[in-house]
Amino acid sequence: MGVREFLIAYNVNLNTREVKAATDIAFELREKGRSARSGGSGVFYYKRPTILKYKEGSYPSGIDGFVGQTIEETAIHCKERFGFDLLELLELNGVDPKKPEGESVKIPGKFKNCKAIGWMVPEYDRAQISINLTDYKSTPMHLVYEEAKKLADSRGIAVTGSEIVGMVPFRALYESGVFYLKRQERPVGIPVMDVLKTAVQSLGLNDVSPFKIEERVLGLPKFDEKALSSLTVTGFADEVSRESPAPGGGSVAAMAGAIGAALASMVVNLTAYKKSAGELDEMLDDLSVKAQEIKDKLIKNIDDDSNAFNEYMEAMRLPQTTSDEKSARISAMQLGLKKAVQVPLMTAKLSYEAIKICEVVKQHGNPNSITDVTVGARMGLTGVQGGVLNVLINLKDIKDEEYITAMKGECASLIADASKLADNILEDVLQKLS
Repeated sequence: MGVREFLIAYNVNLNTREVKAATDIAFELREKGRSARSGGSGVFYYKRPTILKYKEGSYPSGIDGFVGQTIEETAIHCKERFGFDLLELLELNGVDPKKPEGESVKIPGKFKNCKAIGWMVPEYDRAQISINLTDYKSTPMHLVYEEAKKLADSRGIAVTGSEIVGMVPFRALYESGVFYLKRQERPVGIPVMDVLKTAVQSLGLNDVSPFKIEERVLGLPKFDEKALSSLTVTGFADEVSRESPAPGGGSVAAMAGAIGAALASMVVNLTAYKKSAGELDEMLDDLSVKAQEIKDKLIKNIDDDSNAFNEYMEAMRLPQTTSDEKSARISAMQLGLKKAVQVPLMTAKLSYEAIKICEVVKQHGNPNSITDVTVGARMGLTGVQGGVLNVLINLKDIKDEEYITAMKGECASLIADASKLADNILEDVLQKLS
């Protein structure tokens, strides 16, 4: 069984039909580098006339004027001066480091786990740098893309965009989006699809063919189209209003907490990287990311709460003809109740975290948005209170007294702490407004 990291087939598009120019850039990008040359002074390295070779007693570094008497001496120089392992580089290029004589001198490229070559693509009427990234965690697309732009520009060539062949892992594209948002001094705590769209635009992934995020991203977070969280506001309200017991207060509490976290994130994003924020930018940006994470978890809880209750209802429908069936039914019901308790408890905890963010944002956020923060805190408090109420009502049928005592204590603390914090926010803002 063979296992390797996900390989990203990634091409950088150039405004030239010259394959040698694309290959010239590719050799500077790829890990195995190229053969060292001397002579000439043009911007294209491949046009330098003389390929350097290793000879007995003469082992050039190929980068500076150093020439070692042994390959080991040159390897030490390359490690100390330039930070790369020459012997490993030779092996990567199929050269025996014990017998390099007669072989061309090798100099490394810029990126580990990167393979690259230049080629012409007739259907696009341009040359591309064809790249395989064998470990995107150590060498991400955006760093290769940005370096390719610099190398192309120094040769009078423009990078017009790039292309992903096949699928790309969600994390790889998401981190590219985060990279460009930070470069633009924009908050990164925004919805996932917004981050991915930033990556697509910044990498020019629509340059030669349409890049559809929903079809090309492997592991893209998705919500079931039939899930409660996928309904419209009207659809969700209608569903809650029907005679079925779920969705009920637990799902509504989760939705309230999610809206509270969303409002906190909104105010952070209206504040971070604005002139008035200054030294608080990094802290606010971290808060925006945390608020988005809380929001997404609470959105998931909208459905999880209903599903947990449904599992309890399914347990109640189990047969109870024999004593064994009765015992199995009771055990399943108890497990279902405990699961039904944990979901709203998590809703309460996450909603309290949203209130905490509102408190910080109230102090440092855009002063024109203090009412938004206050509404966010009240929605968060609804999430806490609604979550706790659903915990308590489910405890009445649980037989584990120790579990019940622990849950009641935790719920009492959550209600008290969240209420105090949310009320303080409301009082402070009302005082400011008056």
